[in-house]
Amino acid sequence: MQKPLIKPDIEAQLASALGRRDEVPNVELAKQIAQANDAASVTSLATVLQNGAKAVRQDAIKVFYEIGTRNPPLILSQLPVLLNILTSKNNRLVWGGMAAVATLSEPFPDKIFPHLNRILAAADAGSVIAKDRLIDILVALTGVTAYSNEIMPIIVARLQTSAVNQLPMYAEKVARLTLDHTHAAIIISTLESRMCEPMSPSKKKRLEKTIQSLSQSNH
Repeated sequence: MQKPLIKPDIEAQLASALGRRDEVPNVELAKQIAQANDAASVTSLATVLQNGAKAVRQDAIKVFYEIGTRNPPLILSQLPVLLNILTSKNNRLVWGGMAAVATLSEPFPDKIFPHLNRILAAADAGSVIAKDRLIDILVALTGVTAYSNEIMPIIVARLQTSAVNQLPMYAEKVARLTLDHTHAAIIISTLESRMCEPMSPSKKKRLEKTIQSLSQSNH
């Protein structure tokens, strides 16, 4: 009889249960689950995420988004659990939940879009990393024509108010979209309006490069 690839006790395989302070066991577990397309382990992981102790839950959300980067369909059934995590008072769980949802946004935009208000609220209440993952989600959703007109004003608002430290990265991600002339002009104007703010020369250079790229691609 073939030995199962993954042991049934998911919690015992998480970093904290192994007395580890690094993420290597969590990543390795995610790789195994993703490769095996093991839905039963994902279900067990969701139970741990909802009911485990703090350290265990933090490990579990790490495993979730690592699975999502490798095999997004495998975690889709647990989207309700991931959305519930976004209301946690634990910032690690919130941004980890955002990261997991982000992995689903490009392959399954129709599943994510209906929950956009909930996701926006979580980002607003969350850490910088949660806000970073929100941009990934918004960019993925904007790639869908049916959603772009609704999402673009949200992206513009985020570019207007984001921390200067994050702005160049956000702008670069948005600039990778195929933008129509109107949307591109609005993005360019928004970024130009922020160029006068204090920022490091390297960040200013990145913004200038993004503005130039947007201008050239929309002539």
